[in-house]
Amino acid sequence: MRSTLPAILVAVALLAPPIAEGHEAFAADDQAVGQSATKQQGEATTKVAVDQPESAVEAGALPDDQGTAASKKSSPKKPWVRPPRTSGWAIVWVTAAYTVLTLLQVVAISCQIRSANRSLARLERPWLIVGIKDELHGWVVGSSLAEQGLVDKVPSNIGQEFTVMNHGRSPAWVTRLYARLEPLPKPLPKRPDYGEPLWDTTRTIPPTGFLVDRVGVKLEPEEREAVTASTSSQLALYGAVHYVDVFKRKHVTRFCLILRRSEVWLPPLPNAWFVPDGGKAWNHSS
Repeated sequence: MRSTLPAILVAVALLAPPIAEGHEAFAADDQAVGQSATKQQGEATTKVAVDQPESAVEAGALPDDQGTAASKKSSPKKPWVRPPRTSGWAIVWVTAAYTVLTLLQVVAISCQIRSANRSLARLERPWLIVGIKDELHGWVVGSSLAEQGLVDKVPSNIGQEFTVMNHGRSPAWVTRLYARLEPLPKPLPKRPDYGEPLWDTTRTIPPTGFLVDRVGVKLEPEEREAVTASTSSQLALYGAVHYVDVFKRKHVTRFCLILRRSEVWLPPLPNAWFVPDGGKAWNHSS
């Protein structure tokens, strides 16, 4: 061990200068790298200072402000991300659904309003009905003619009064009245022929009120005999009433009353009465 110690010392002495030189070389390299970095930082600072506008220089901007601006300028911008489309379309569909529901509610409310108006008009409207006021006039000829045997040769001027009564809750304004009393064939025609109106001036009928009018016809002996026998002819009181209600709606009441008799005609008046007949074309209220 003692014999080898001098040799080790000699070897260390010989290797010491190269190791020191290596350390010096590494230190020189580190210094050069540091100087290069300092130089680059200075150039960057000088460039930022040169890029600043003249107004900032005149305003006396501090170097810290310049560094902050440079850092903001050099910082990368975040990329823009498109929002998901699912949420946008969901809002559109929900809005459309609410719009459809709102429109359906509006339609339903409108239908309810119209239905309520129709119900109100039906409950409060006037209803005109035609009826017979008194017995038939002029059917029987005078007794003197009967004694002379001239009954079958003398015509009969028959007259009949009738009423138009308002059975509704509001007034009615009658604009036209058609009414006729005459023999009609059996069976009745499909449609009535009213001819000229009895009058066409406006008349008001209050609730539960009525108006009275009269129609007449001249029956020849053979016509009277046909009506009495009820074979091919029948005496009819028919016509139509046109009127307007408080809601400005137009209505028509069609009526047809046929004279019916019992088995025996009792003088001086026929044991008979008027009854509705003719179907919808002859008897109808709108």
